[in-house]
Amino acid sequence: MQNSGISSLATHSTMPSPAEAPRSRFELQGRSWRADPRIDAVRRDLADVRLAGRIFAPHYSRAEPLYAVTASPVRAARAKDSPVLSEILPGERFELLELSSEYGWGICVADGSVGYVAAAALSETAPDVSGATDSTTDKGSDKGSDFVAIAEAQIGAPAKPGGRSPAGFNCTGLVFYALAGAGRQCPRFCDLQRSQLGSALAEDAALERSDLIFFDDHVAIMVDGDNAVHVTAKEVVREPLADICTSGSYGDIVARRRMA
Repeated sequence: MQNSGISSLATHSTMPSPAEAPRSRFELQGRSWRADPRIDAVRRDLADVRLAGRIFAPHYSRAEPLYAVTASPVRAARAKDSPVLSEILPGERFELLELSSEYGWGICVADGSVGYVAAAALSETAPDVSGATDSTTDKGSDKGSDFVAIAEAQIGAPAKPGGRSPAGFNCTGLVFYALAGAGRQCPRFCDLQRSQLGSALAEDAALERSDLIFFDDHVAIMVDGDNAVHVTAKEVVREPLADICTSGSYGDIVARRRMA
């Protein structure tokens, strides 16, 4: 394996060879569940050892902590053109489960996403990011617990596949960023946000500030009864919900969720 700049890890694979494979056995505790590869560190050939009691895999790997030294996409597969699931930001921890010359596979701790990150973006040493914030990356930091205000402060930020910072957002990344900034937990992906955030709202109920409006693969945050903030193909904008619905870009509304 070629040296990727991660000295002690670049000389061996985290996947055990037949000669190195531990002899201890893992026993499933209860029924195996259907894993979601976006948030569960499971592949056909390898799984996080912490899941050994829940799912069977030919090999298990123990996570080794690394850190992102630069912003890098978290991809669904080991290829430069594979779908971007999320991103890892400088200083964030990455739990490495397998390392190749080009990619590490593991867990982005900040948002729970599982995928492939460029090996060159990872290091065993956490970088000093204490002076990295500026007027661009610090937008919304003084908005306290008002996640809608945090989202509104990002208006004008560019769109970015998998983005979840003021340097670039996708629609769910904006929701994640705003809620995390307000100290609230949030799933990373649209279908999980739709099923786990808030409570269902009837179709005829009047909309309020902080309601979440879900389309098939898109989400918008209501800033009042008529207008919402969301991420278009170009940037974060505020516009009437009616215009979002009639734009033809997102399809029909599939769920309305009220945040407590």
